[in-house]
Amino acid sequence: MQFFQILKLLSLRLDLSSSLWRIGMAMTWLSHWRWLLLIGRKCLKLSGEILFR
Repeated sequence: MQFFQILKLLSLRLDLSSSLWRIGMAMTWLSHWRWLLLIGRKCLKLSGEILFR
């Protein structure tokens, strides 16, 4: 019985860590998307200025 309880705790811990890892990955992706959008906007502005000169 003790063994199964330990396994349960370990699996719970693994689930928690994996969900935390997923949340962390999502957060980093979101921040990367923000940077990409900013860079994309700047590039569009620059190309627009060059095109419409």
